[in-house]
Amino acid sequence: MPQRFSRDVSRAIPAIACAVFSLSSELHAEIAFTNYVDANTFAYVVLDMPDVDQRRSDLPNNGNCYCGPASNFDILGYVSAHGFPHLGPGIPVAGTWENASNYVSIGTTLCTYGNTLSTSSGSSAAAACGTSGTSCGSSYASLYNDLAAQLGDDFVVRQYYWNAGRGYFPSVYEFACVGANNDAIGLMLLGRHNGTWSGSTFTQTSRTSGHFQAITTAIAGGGLKRLGVRDPISSGSDSRTTQSPYATSWWNVTPMTYTSTSGSGAAERLSASSATAALTLLEGVIAVWPAACYTWDSESTEASRITPEAGTWRPGRAATAPFSLETPSPLMRVLPDDIRFATLVDGAIRVRNRFNETSVTAFTPPAGNTVRGFDVDRLRYLHVSLASGHGARVDLDRLTLQPLVTTLPGPSTAVSVAGDIAHYLIPSTRTIAAVNYTAQGTTVVSLAIPGNATINLSTRLTVAHGFAFLLTNGQVTTFRLSTKGLVEVPLAFPTGVVDLADGDRGTICTVDTNRVTTAWKVSPKGLSANPTHPMHGLQVKSRLVLSRSSSGLRLGEDVIIDADTTLEPLAESVLDCRTDLNVDGTTNAADLAIVLNEWDAARSIADVDRDGTVGATDLAAVLSAFGPCP
Repeated sequence: MPQRFSRDVSRAIPAIACAVFSLSSELHAEIAFTNYVDANTFAYVVLDMPDVDQRRSDLPNNGNCYCGPASNFDILGYVSAHGFPHLGPGIPVAGTWENASNYVSIGTTLCTYGNTLSTSSGSSAAAACGTSGTSCGSSYASLYNDLAAQLGDDFVVRQYYWNAGRGYFPSVYEFACVGANNDAIGLMLLGRHNGTWSGSTFTQTSRTSGHFQAITTAIAGGGLKRLGVRDPISSGSDSRTTQSPYATSWWNVTPMTYTSTSGSGAAERLSASSATAALTLLEGVIAVWPAACYTWDSESTEASRITPEAGTWRPGRAATAPFSLETPSPLMRVLPDDIRFATLVDGAIRVRNRFNETSVTAFTPPAGNTVRGFDVDRLRYLHVSLASGHGARVDLDRLTLQPLVTTLPGPSTAVSVAGDIAHYLIPSTRTIAAVNYTAQGTTVVSLAIPGNATINLSTRLTVAHGFAFLLTNGQVTTFRLSTKGLVEVPLAFPTGVVDLADGDRGTICTVDTNRVTTAWKVSPKGLSANPTHPMHGLQVKSRLVLSRSSSGLRLGEDVIIDADTTLEPLAESVLDCRTDLNVDGTTNAADLAIVLNEWDAARSIADVDRDGTVGATDLAAVLSAFGPCP
């Protein structure tokens, strides 16, 4: 790591020293440092993220269009090497990714990923990998879908995708938060735009290209904000027959205002500080972290986040992380950013940051009205059921906008969102009102609840996986959503269910009277317990919410990330320095102290030779490397 970076980071030391340069428990494991103070003060460093090159002679068009498969490969390679060897491509036993002996197998895997992701090769010639044609690149949604499918129940996969029309742009802040809170890793989408500058405001005229990169570092403090990435475009010569060694490329991150014909908002520019006609914009982040759940009691002011696999992914970190609620609340929903959560406080819905505990009022009912229930969808809309027989939709990204109010067939007592449709339970008419918001307007369809199931004012509604679940007095009644309405299905849930929560891939979790969870696989074929699911058999409180994957995209929003070869490698790209354990640019006594502090630890950043234990060979490696990093 060059001295230039060391000097830059030293400006941030006063704000983030406790994370980057002290011997705290946060240094344990290979997600090296996670500390978040605020949007301008944080540190997040991932070690040993694979750095696979996309430009290869064994791929169509020399791999020029394969930044998507290469970045997915980096993420899956990290996961498989850090406690989940059954997932992803797996690290070859013969050595690390940059070894020449693994070059052919990497190319084969990238070819497979290219086919899975429908990567366009940018060439009209037929090829075994990807698809032929004149376009170039991978679909953003296809990367997300592939990661979600390959990582399965063990992980949550989240998208943070820009939407200029709503004024939403992803930020380094969001990724730093999920890194610090959830031990997330991730990749980002950046785009190249043409337009004009006026001060710090950019007016876009066209989007010319895009590129994917895996994220390794996010550092801010002392006026500095930077992102470290694995750039699949080799930083050295155009190496098409050998894999380049691990290297970190750096982006400066500066705030700016983006405006276009579709909308505007506060965005982040990835570039040098000088303003030019071209703009490199942070457009999306796909974050990956071990599956988790949230649990609380309605009469308590404390909730907890439970990560069952914390001991594997991040040894030394507690699996249960408590956080405070403003007041006891029977309702809580976690927002798609997994940073904020919503609760009912004195009749109003408050949104609270679980890390820095700042809160804002998202919705206050009109005088004489009351909130009976609420839910949050994947696009950060809050859906509220009101005692007056109305439903309200609130844009959580733009709280100054007036809520969109819809008249329902009667007073609703609960609401559950599935996809883009809000479902309101109306006990008085034994119906579920399905409300669909589209560009053409709002439609309301009443679905009659068949059978003799008991429904009262305390009945809870969950709509997920094509089913509607009603929980009343410990009994779950299930209905299948069909083109003809609701059809009751005899799924044999046990009695005495205290709460029910929906998860990914057909999973429903119930909480019994002993406050123990059971994970169920629900499908048209029936109901079956899934004891291998990470949410199965947990000791929880009376209420439960699962952290879920979400696409963050509406139908028709996805784009092909094309012409990534127009984005040249960053000028500043440096080889990783494995013995520089505190990331200050030099191997010295501070790194030696970390080795001694971590002696005999497994899966530690001080395990320099990656043999599974910190010991004499790691000590020798640090001693022999004393001095500035290459």
